Parts: sequence; C-alpha cells; structure tokens
Amino acid sequence: STWAPKSPLSQLNRSVPGTLVPLPEEVIAFLSEARHWSERTGGSFDPAVGALVDAWDQRGSGRVPTGQELAIALENTGQSLLRIEGAHAVREKEAAWIDTGAFGKGAGLRAIKEILEEELDARVLVDLGGQLLVRSAGSLPREVEVAHPSRRGESILTLTIANGSIATSGTSERWFENDGERYGHILDPRTGLPVAHWGSVTVVSEDPFEADVLATALYVMGPDEALVWAERNTRAAVLVVHEREEGLDINWTSNMEVMLEKLKASRF
Repeated sequence: STWAPKSPLSQLNRSVPGTLVPLPEEVIAFLSEARHWSERTGGSFDPAVGALVDAWDQRGSGRVPTGQELAIALENTGQSLLRIEGAHAVREKEAAWIDTGAFGKGAGLRAIKEILEEELDARVLVDLGGQLLVRSAGSLPREVEVAHPSRRGESILTLTIANGSIATSGTSERWFENDGERYGHILDPRTGLPVAHWGSVTVVSEDPFEADVLATALYVMGPDEALVWAERNTRAAVLVVHEREEGLDINWTSNMEVMLEKLKASRF
C-alpha cells in the first residue's frame, strides 16, 4: 500500500530518481503486470499517476489545478517513468510516483484467493473496499447485486456468480465540487482530467487483479469503447451501465449473459 509509509511501494515513491530500489518479488510482479495492463488498455489505466493525484489533491479535499500545474503533472505521469531491473525498480522523475488506487484491492484479493485455494471446501465471500471475491466450493452460486450508478442504495440487477472477483467503477461516491462543477476521482492518465460521470462498469474475472484494473480502465474509455474493447481483448465479463436523461442503458459482453438475472424494474 502507498498509504503505509514503510511499505516497499512507499519507499520506492520516496526514493531519489535514478536510484535502484530493491523490492520484494511479489511487488515487482505486480508492478510488471500493471505496466502490461497500461500497454494493453492504451494508457486508460496507468499505475504511475501519482503526479496527477497530487495536482488534483485527491488525497485531500480536492482542488482544480491550473493549466500549467496540469501540464507539469502530465510530464511526470506514465508507466514509462518507472523502470524495472530484475529485483529492483527505478523512478525516473522526482514528481512521478505509483498510486495503487486502480489495482491495490485486486492485488490484495488475489493474495487472499491464493491462500484460500489451499482450503478445498471453503465457501467464501470477501469484500475488500467494495470489490468482492466469491468462491462457492461446489455449493450454490452467490447472488451479487449491482447498484444504480447514482442511487447506490438501489439495486438494478442481480449477478449469479459461482467463483470470481467482482469490481465496479463509477464516480458517484467520490467527488468534489468547485464553482458549481463536480469532479470525480477517476482520472484519465492520457489527459490528466477527471472522467465525467456517465454511469458504471462492473467486471467479473477469475483474477481479482484483472477485475480491479479493467473496472477503472473501461470506465476511462467510456461506455461505447469499453464494451467493444472488452469483447475483443479479455475473457472477463463486463457490464456497462450508461446513465442517460431518459434512463439507464444497460449492456454487457456475451460472456456476462449466464450471470445475469432479470432486471429489477422496468423504470430503470
């Protein structure tokens, strides 16, 4: 975690640029995988967005950066500013740092899943910050509710899942307001700007890390591109809920069909 000051990632984020920082094998593996997903998603996901997090004060109360501040932050953003050499990693610029917001929960749930795989008969439901890990262990599948993108207390449909991880991304719960304009917490690493609220993306994958990364990356892509990309590039099942003035436009990848139950009500 980058919130824990003594963690390996925090030490990397504080390191002198150009300095080799030794990291545990599992951390190197996660960073390498994060870089891989950044490339696969065309940069809609990127682990090295710390400069943008700082510019928008996302770990504080939120602020709108000036054009110059945003330009500088973008110069210090991108996985190319993180170099991995064997069991070491190197930051290339002082303001560049790794933020785990889009993959930390997935990494944690993957570790939990690996431990639980030793318990053959364990029926599990783990909730880590809203991302779920489900294991039925031969018993009946779990029913998981998908919430309305804006009215989070309302369920719009149910997913029936035997095994896997479920991650949902949207901007309705974390945002700040400035001069009457609302800014969400999901940033587009390519532009440096917060993604406008449009709905939500739910991803179901056997791999919690993939589910976490893709939920964010697909939300950044937008409702149309997300669905096309998912059908072509991943085995993960994806549900896209586009919130329009006339109601919700709900679409999904073909492999999500078996998990879907009837929509809760026609009014959505």
